[in-house]
Amino acid sequence: MNKTQLTRIGLGVLVMALLIILGVILLNLLAATNHPTTAAPTGRTQIWRAADSGLTLEESEQRAVARARTWAADVVLIRAEAAWRPGVEGRQIEQPPVTWSFYYYSPMKQQLVSVVVTREQLYWVPPLDISYAPKSIPTLPRYGVDVAWLSFRAAGGEDFLRRYPEAMVDFRLRPHTNGGMVWSVAAFEGQDYLEVLIDAESGAVLPNVK
Repeated sequence: MNKTQLTRIGLGVLVMALLIILGVILLNLLAATNHPTTAAPTGRTQIWRAADSGLTLEESEQRAVARARTWAADVVLIRAEAAWRPGVEGRQIEQPPVTWSFYYYSPMKQQLVSVVVTREQLYWVPPLDISYAPKSIPTLPRYGVDVAWLSFRAAGGEDFLRRYPEAMVDFRLRPHTNGGMVWSVAAFEGQDYLEVLIDAESGAVLPNVK
């Protein structure tokens, strides 16, 4: 066997090895695509939150907590969050079309996870260790994001969005420092900012104490 034949055999082996490696990579990509829950790159979370999942808060949370309980059976909800850029046409929409992110804490693991719920699938953000036990949300509130959105607009949000039609609006459901639950609705545009707090059980606008 001469040097030319050895070179051809070596090249053939190299090509076969590369094809095998490429096949393994493609199989892994297909498996990841077909998996119902995929990890969420943190840089894209804002994009998902700003889109419309087509699901209500209740429907989204049912899917999210079911996924979180496969990680830890003792999880408790500590926050729900969504973002939306309403623009000129969206200011009069009664039900904000958003995608929800849910944050869960496991007392047993002392870790925090989040689940983003879209129309097609769930996105799982890996656990994060935290050194304290946050306050929890035992049940979803009586008044939903539609009431929070209406109260925000009536409490100065409408004027803010007229001045800044491209502002981002952030919705957060969280425990209140004085007990109960609050909706925090905040609009951002550059250095300007407006936040309105709404009691999630009574629907009343609360003083925003800094």
